[in-house]
Amino acid sequence: MKMRLAQLLPWLGLWLFILVPRILNLQNGVPGEPIGEMERTAACFVNNGYFGDPYRPDVTTGPSAHIAPGYAAFLALIYTQFGTGTTGHNVQAVCSIFIMGIAISLLVPLGKKLFHSAWVGWMAAIAMSLLPLSINFLQVLGQWDQHISLLIAHLYLLLMLELHESQWQSWRKTLLFGIFTGGIILVNPQFALVAALFGILEIAIQRHRRNTIVKLAIAAILAILMITPWTLRNHRELGAWYFIRSNAGLEMWLGNRDEANGFSHFTSDDDIHSPFRQLHPLYSDVTFAKYVTFGEKKFMHDRRAEAEEWIRTHPERFAELCLIRAGLFWFPPPRMWSANKAGRFTPELRSIMYCTINTFAIFGWLLLFRQAWRKAFIVATCLIGLSLAYYMLHVEIRYLFPLHGICVLLACSVVFSIAARLMPRRSSPDRVTT
Repeated sequence: MKMRLAQLLPWLGLWLFILVPRILNLQNGVPGEPIGEMERTAACFVNNGYFGDPYRPDVTTGPSAHIAPGYAAFLALIYTQFGTGTTGHNVQAVCSIFIMGIAISLLVPLGKKLFHSAWVGWMAAIAMSLLPLSINFLQVLGQWDQHISLLIAHLYLLLMLELHESQWQSWRKTLLFGIFTGGIILVNPQFALVAALFGILEIAIQRHRRNTIVKLAIAAILAILMITPWTLRNHRELGAWYFIRSNAGLEMWLGNRDEANGFSHFTSDDDIHSPFRQLHPLYSDVTFAKYVTFGEKKFMHDRRAEAEEWIRTHPERFAELCLIRAGLFWFPPPRMWSANKAGRFTPELRSIMYCTINTFAIFGWLLLFRQAWRKAFIVATCLIGLSLAYYMLHVEIRYLFPLHGICVLLACSVVFSIAARLMPRRSSPDRVTT
């Protein structure tokens, strides 16, 4: 009994760290109505029976594939039971907090799996619990899918590591991998690139290559079968073969133009004169009118054509912007936060925290590469797969969040390694049961 209590106490303490600051943030209040494309699409499903009307709550524009359906379906389930007002958003916030708690807790087994150290995992989990970065907007309100993408990233990384270590001998794990891959792509399509990179890596490094290829092919078929109904729905409703989302043309157009500088909002998103607000149909009456007039298919196609033409005629500037956006993604400057959304933590302090964590994370990945290069490459499939698209589009601070837990874990591995070298040698702390 005492042993069980000793094992339970660290988890109780961790969840105390997770819940208290996030519940306190609920005191700031939740929205009383759907905000942004994700929540509006979910509310549209509840009110009208289809995923659509993402931009304006008072204008019916019909079915849309602007957002992926996975998280919107989860919100729609909440709104169906509790309404789209304050009560529904309070339930949404509570669910978001528990999703974050599970994601943070998974850093402990990830630490064991990657570094053979529960202590690294516990250090990362505690740090992630208390770090104030985006604690209200992403971790509590749950207006977008980044918090659930964080959870998925941790689960998927654990599954990939397990498949790699078992050398694809288990049919059960193979089937789970295929079904899970299809499901998470419906939440965040960028996981498709993670899966593809992981598959290529496994074919290259596994000894039993033929078995690996067969199992990967079956997993891919299962994933495609999971995605196909949504793709067929998009073709039926919109007349185009949209794999998951339709908005690639719009995002390319916003991020690749003469005034673009890599930021999603070009300037502060609270600036009514921002070019972003003068272009995005969510804010611009002119652009929204074009969207309504031409329909989603033609609107997105025209935006993509304009973006591709600009890239073709400005190849040097496009390459420069890609480098700038990569830098903004991993080392966000203070401008990434508007001053009135920073709360008690200034944009400068938030920037320092993110940049410090990600700098240490680079050294943590190198440390992992030195210890277990195969695991390091598997981690890299997540880091690259969930970031690459933004190098070619535009960058907002929430886009980094699904990788924040992995980065914190890598950074803590460096801190733990330094501390282990400085401390007098006794018994290995990894032998302690946690």
